Amino acid sequence: MSLFSNPEAVPSRIIGAWRYLARDSGDDVLDAVLKQDLMPDSVLPDRKGDRRGVLSQSLKAGVEIGLFGSSGGNDLSRVRLAPDASAVDPAKDEVCRDVLADLLLDPDDGDDGFATALAWFLCQSPFGRPLRDKEPPSLPRKIQEAALQDRTGITSDASSGAFRHWSTYLGFANSHKLDGKAAVSPDPTRYLSRRLPQVVEATGERVSLLEVIRRLSQRCPVLEGGEYRDEIETLLDISRPERHLSEATSLALLRLADHGEIDLYEESDAANVIVLQKGNQSPRYSHLILNDPSD
Repeated sequence: MSLFSNPEAVPSRIIGAWRYLARDSGDDVLDAVLKQDLMPDSVLPDRKGDRRGVLSQSLKAGVEIGLFGSSGGNDLSRVRLAPDASAVDPAKDEVCRDVLADLLLDPDDGDDGFATALAWFLCQSPFGRPLRDKEPPSLPRKIQEAALQDRTGITSDASSGAFRHWSTYLGFANSHKLDGKAAVSPDPTRYLSRRLPQVVEATGERVSLLEVIRRLSQRCPVLEGGEYRDEIETLLDISRPERHLSEATSLALLRLADHGEIDLYEESDAANVIVLQKGNQSPRYSHLILNDPSD
């Protein structure tokens, strides 16, 4: 299953349904009632057919990724929140991003297609050709030969657009314009900004950067050392030396340092050093300090 089999299921629609269901404390809600409340007749164009089809696709996608449940199994006539989603406050946008990222990237139960596509995307240079609107990515021949093209689900203009929406929303891409068209480049800065406080126990203390990267790869298997990332790098014969980070992850860490969110150090006697890519330079760091945002 890939999220992009339902390209109309963009983050805003899924979160709208999530926030609506959260008002009822996890109780089942009639599908027809939910749709009527979220898309009343007064805001719908006067046309024939299922005018609320986009919501149907969003609810279906929410069930497939484990955010929503249904008392009728595949029958979505009654919808409710999954237990994990009922325990968090969807009014906070950062909470929504974290929950959806965890659901989609879980190696056991997540969206295999999205994770595969995102792992490939983060292998690309942030300074290379971006992924533009109405342009499915030209996946390498090795990915096509390994039947991963179908696994990603990114095979059309619509699915490519959905990938742009989701990768940007979750904080893995930088959205911009190129020749008047929307485009995205790999950039996990915003994702790392949210996640670092969750994998670093305390602010102001030096932590091994190697250990930080290891913890991030466990939480987010599309980053270096993660299950999906290892699969793609092996398949594409990406020869990144041990303890060297990709351009995209390197740039993200350096940006966070420039923003003052973290400090990066190299201790002279450190045994474990991480090497970043910065243009023609290869700065080396052994430790990271997470700064207190209130300072």
